[in-house]
Order: sequence, then structure tokens, then C-alpha cells
Amino acid sequence: MQISQITRLLPRWLTRGGVRLLFHRPLCALALTGFAFAAAGAPVPAPIFAAGDAVPKPSKTATGADKKPDKKSAARARELKVSPAVRDALVQVELWAQTSEGEDPSASGFLQRCPNCGKFHDDSLATVLEERRPARVAGYLVAPDLVIVSDPAIAGRFTREWRVRKGAESVAATVDAVAQDRLALRLRLKKPLAGAKPLRFAGTGTAAGGKPPVAFATYSATSRGWTFVVAPFDGVQRLYYDTPGDPAAAFVVLPPNAILLDAAGAPVSLTFTEAIAAAGAGAGAPFAPPDRWRWLSAADFAKRAAGLAERLAPALVGVEVRLRPKTVRAGDDSERGSSDGIERELSKPQPAVVLGPRRVLLLGNFDAALTARFESATVRLPDGGRVKARFAGAVRDFGALVLKPERDLAGAVELAAGDAALSPQGSALWWTAALRTRGEKTFIEVAHARLRGAELAWRGAVKAEFGVRSTAGVFVFDAAGALAAIPVSKRDSSGSRRSRWDWGSSSGGAAHYAASRFAVLTDADALSPAKFATWADDSLRPVSEREANQLAWLGVETQHLDKDLAEALGISEQTDTGRHGLLVTQIHPNSPAARGGLKDGDVLLSVRADGEQKETKLDSRDGYDYSRVNFAEMFERYDEVPESYFDRIPPPWSKADNALNTLLKNIGFGHSYTLTYIRKGAVRTAPFKVARGPDYYLTAPEATFEGTGLQVRELTFETRRFYKIPAGQNALIVSRVVSGKTAAIAGIKPYELIVEVNGKPVTTAAEFKKTFDKGGALRLQVRRMDKSRVVTLDTKTATGGKGAKPSVKPPAKPTPKAGPARSRRGGGA
Repeated sequence: MQISQITRLLPRWLTRGGVRLLFHRPLCALALTGFAFAAAGAPVPAPIFAAGDAVPKPSKTATGADKKPDKKSAARARELKVSPAVRDALVQVELWAQTSEGEDPSASGFLQRCPNCGKFHDDSLATVLEERRPARVAGYLVAPDLVIVSDPAIAGRFTREWRVRKGAESVAATVDAVAQDRLALRLRLKKPLAGAKPLRFAGTGTAAGGKPPVAFATYSATSRGWTFVVAPFDGVQRLYYDTPGDPAAAFVVLPPNAILLDAAGAPVSLTFTEAIAAAGAGAGAPFAPPDRWRWLSAADFAKRAAGLAERLAPALVGVEVRLRPKTVRAGDDSERGSSDGIERELSKPQPAVVLGPRRVLLLGNFDAALTARFESATVRLPDGGRVKARFAGAVRDFGALVLKPERDLAGAVELAAGDAALSPQGSALWWTAALRTRGEKTFIEVAHARLRGAELAWRGAVKAEFGVRSTAGVFVFDAAGALAAIPVSKRDSSGSRRSRWDWGSSSGGAAHYAASRFAVLTDADALSPAKFATWADDSLRPVSEREANQLAWLGVETQHLDKDLAEALGISEQTDTGRHGLLVTQIHPNSPAARGGLKDGDVLLSVRADGEQKETKLDSRDGYDYSRVNFAEMFERYDEVPESYFDRIPPPWSKADNALNTLLKNIGFGHSYTLTYIRKGAVRTAPFKVARGPDYYLTAPEATFEGTGLQVRELTFETRRFYKIPAGQNALIVSRVVSGKTAAIAGIKPYELIVEVNGKPVTTAAEFKKTFDKGGALRLQVRRMDKSRVVTLDTKTATGGKGAKPSVKPPAKPTPKAGPARSRRGGGA
């Protein structure tokens, strides 16, 4: 590989508009392209190139703004002799990390960007803790008792000890200062190292009258030991943003964590950055030595951190969230996924930021289902006070809610201006603030971080990577204390159904998005109708349980495809051999499908919500209910099923709220979408709007009788289809039987039908309750598929002579255990 090839890997371009440069670090390839020294002062051997390779040349950047290749500088670098004093200044720095307060440490430094993949590789702190050893990194002695090293951006509580090694000697060190514009940390030794001599820097580039560097040297640890490598530095490469008249748009590309050498082999400067502004640091010098860098002493660092924590205390708050209890009914599908992890996280105060006197941005990965169950919130103030807050709106695209407190809150944060706050220099010092809670006490923990990169992400929002251990709840501020990045998760509004494996803590999917994205929320009239429409998703709001369970439907019954069926229909290519697509087996009258012209035999392929670039394929494997019981087989031995299994028997019919209907509901009622389908081998499309469906099993009128342990529901369209009961005839479905109660003792089983009470046909759940409340013995005609029997239920024995009242508390769902035989089924939509 030629150096020109390596050089081309340095800049990775993204457009302006809030995006910074990502630079590849060439350290991974130096062993192939650099010059290795066998001993101090020895001449540089010939470069290691493949036969036939040309003399190394620097490549142009994407703008073509580089200087012309300097063949002479490459030749001089090949013949360069490095001063022995350079080798004497090389030291090895050891960071002994530790856990703190039950947390594992993390560091966003001690990294090397791979020139091949562009990602960072590091000596993982988790690994070194497990292996009971320190993390190692190269350091450069710049004074008898001062060493410069890469800044790991690790909080002090996670640091047990710093040590600096030269040969066999090891000396303890402490943090002396943090560089504000370089990725560097300065350590002060407890005593000088024997045999080590500090670097003596020559002229600092052309701006200081000296000559520009012709080579750079790096010192790094490998599996075989420490290596010292030198490579040509062919002039100054410059990168230009396409922003005419912007003096800050030009940058000088530098090899990171390296010593820059002049033609005499003497050190010119240290880099510890991937690029610096072309204007440079001080009098236009891009290669200033470390003593001219902007340093923040350890004492000043602690002082600023404490001041920022005090200033942010009223702005970063914890919010206690109250959700409507999740209704869990007997036989609910456990394969659809569980939000137990999110529920556990929401039992703790959630991180929030005050953006205005009456506007609080609440984070916590609130999807449509959680937002629908929102009841109330309480803001915990730093002085221990509590302020009630109500729901004001759900932020479009992101899993965050806006709350309106009952009274004005002080201390709103200031947002950094524009997405450019996150570009273009990753060398700058950034402050992080996290809300920590210990018991009833809440405090702000301030640390610092380094920007690893930023990119355009969800719907054009700028997402940044700071390398912090846990993104959730960690806010990022610039040097002036303005909020630059907010830890928030994106909300997928494409209609895709979340996988059951995606559920986790409320931090799931959180990333640092540019705070300027939320600037509209700082406006005094942010909640006015005009402004509300610019940031809120009005389809996401708290609703009643019945409305939350409202069915969105197309009005079709479908069958899942497989390889054989796809081949028989001649649609293997369009459906990926039956992996995608749903075969329509029935069209419900007066449904959207009927009005839209769909027909039996059509194969539904995909759905694309209006405004979305990506369509969602209808996976023929999605929606299978592997917990579903083979009901016909089970009925043959139904009397042998223990009562303890009753709550684990899922409904035997196809679920109305299946994968397709859930997808439509995620798009939102009233929203338009395009359906792609196949008819007689031809692919077609049709426009639809998400419509509200009729009542189904979960929303059917019901009655619960606590004394007997019996719960019943009325028939709905999908249950009538399963039981083959036409319109005009009625029955009540036994939806739950509590083990050990009167109904269970009488032999009533879940999903049996009650067709008569005291010799009269049943009508509604409400009428059945009235009859029950009259008391006395009830003669129930109970039907199990095509077999009927009479069961006597004594209400006086069950209730003590008083009518049972409908239960207001849903039954708890027991832990699933092995159950009866299972089978696969299709679904309705």
C-alpha cells in the first residue's frame, strides 16, 4: 500500500450544515508504510514498499486544495536522522482504572482511529480491569517532571493511579492540566525519571520563521512491544469547506498523537489533534509547541466543573413519571415482546432539562404506547421541592415529551447556536453533565469528553459521538456552558413494528443529537398552535385505555406465505421465495380494503407511509404466534388442563391486532400510506388512509365477577368468525377463570361460550350482570366447540348474597411455563 493510498484515507467528507470532518488515523498502517528505527540516531532505512511502487506522494483532498506533492521533502525524510534526544523523551504511561459506585469506567481517549474502517480502537478499560492490568499509552516528556499524553477523558473517581514508566523505572504521576484545544492531558511526575530527557522544540513552522516539518514520528504499544515509527510529512494539507468568505472553513490535517520533525530530525511540535484551523494557534502558527497550547490547570478544571454543576442544578432535573397501569389479560401474547425493562426504568426519576419557565423536555424513550399511558409527572427540584407538570406534547421524531409545569421554573439552559456547535474540531474540550440520584438526593456530576465524530442521522439531525460510557442522561456543553448535545432516542414513525428483542431500558437507542434541533422549545410561544405544529406529533398523546387499544385495520384476513405457496402462485421472485407477503383470504364488507378495491387472492407486499423514504415489507414470518395453542387438540383433553394453566392459555383465534394492523397504528389514524400488492403476477399500488377498526376481543364489552372468579366478553368480528356464529346470534366468551374460585370449581374453562342463562339466550355482558346481581343459582348452558352442557353457579355461595361488582384491577400475568401443544396460524387485518 502506498502512502498516497494511506493519505487518501485521512479526510472523510460530509457536507456543511452542522457536520464536522471525520479523520482516519493512519497508525494501524504505519508498520507497512513508515520507517522503523533500530537504535537512537540511526539513519532511517528505505521505506517498506512493494516492488514497483512509486515514490510516496501526498494525495489531494476532496476539494483539490492540497499543495503540490513535494518530492524533495519525501527524499529528505528518507535520509533523515532523528536526534537521540527524541528517543530519550519517549515514555510509557499507565492508567490504573477502577470501578466506582457500582459503575464501570469508560474513557473516550486512548484511542486509535483505524484507517480501514474509520472507527476507534482502544485498550478497553473493561478488559484491563478484568485482566488486572493498566491501560497503556505513549507519552512524551516535555519537562523534567511533565509528560503529555492522550486525554482519556475519564472521570477522576474511576482513576486509581497514574504511573509513567521509562525502562524498568516507574514513577507515580497526577493530572496537572487538560488541553482545551488538543486531545491531550499533562501529567506531573512525583519525581524525574532517570535516563529520560525532555523534548527541546525547534522553530514552530513557517509562521515562527522555522521550516515546516518533513516527517512525523509515533510511539505506540503492539503485541510484540513498543515501536517507534517515522513517516514523511509532505507539506501542509488543507481541507476547505465549501463556504465562501468563512475564514474558519479551512483546516490543516495533522497526524494525531505524533512528534513533528524538521529536516534535521529535531522536534517541531506535538500534534494530539487530527486537524486544526488553518489560522492556527497563536500568530497563525499551525505547529505551536505544547507550551503555547491553551491549558486548563487541574485546579481551574475542578473550579469550572463545580461552577457549571452549580449553574446547571436548576436546569437539569429529575422527573417522576406516572403511567396508567398496563392491563394484562389472561392469554395475552407473550411473544409480542415485553416492556418490562422500560417499566423498571420509568419507576426511577427520568432525566429532563428545563428549556423555559414552563417547558421541560423529558427524556426516556417514550414510544406511542408509553405516551398513551402517560398520566402525570412531578419535577424534582434541587432544593427538594416538587412541582407537578402536565403533558404538553410529544416531540416529533424523538422519544421525548414536553411537559408544562404548574408554575414557572428558574434556570433554563442556554442552547449552543446552530449545528455548527458540533463541528468541526474534535480536539476541543467539552463538558458533560449527568443527573445522578442517591436515594432522595439528586445532584449534577460534571466531567469532560472529547468529540469522536458527528454525522447526519435521523431525518437530517446531527448526531455526535463523545465516547461516554452511557449516553442516557449525559448532556454535553461547550466551553461557554451552552447546551450543545442532548441524549435522546429517535422515534421510528415509519410504521415498523419494534422487535420483541428491542425492548430494554429507557436509555435504549439514546444518542447525542444537536441541541439546536430543540431550539423552538425555548421560544416563549413554543406551545402556541402555530409553533406546536412545527415540533410536536399530535398523533402521540395520552389516551384512555379503550382508545389506546383501538384497532387500526385494513379489513382483510390473510394467510402467511411459504416457499411452496409462493412457487405455486408464481411470485417467488417478488416475495423472496415466500419470505415476504401476505395472501388475502377474505375481505371484510365496508372495510378500507373493500372500498380500495382489494380482492381475495391478492398478495400484500409492503406499506409506505406518506413522506417516508423507506417502505416496510410485510414479512410472512412476522405475526406467527408460537405460543398459540392447538385448540382442537387441547379441547379433547381440556378437562385435564390444571387450573393453574388457565391464565396462560392464549386465545385460539387469529389476533385482530396483528403485525399489519400494529404497523398501520404506528403510522397513525388518518395518516395516508401506499400499499403495494400483487394481483395475478402484476405488482400494483393503491393509496389508503389508516382507518379505525371495529371492536375486537381486547375492546369488547366485558363483565368481571370477583366472587366467582369469572370474566366474560361479548363476541366481536374475529371471534364470531372463529366460533362460526353469524350476526344476530349472541353468546358470551369466558375470557378468564380464576383458579380456586367458584367458576373454576364448577368446571367452567377459558374460551368456552355461555349461550343461555336460566333457559334464556344471553344478549350482552351488561344483561348477564343484571341477572347475576339478582342472586340465587344460575343455570348456564356452556358450549365447548360443538358440545354443550349445563353448569349451575350459586351466586349466594360466591358472593354472600350480594351481587358481584365488575373488577377495576386487571389480573396479574403469571410467569409463563410449559403449556399445551402449539401451532402456527395466520392473521386478520
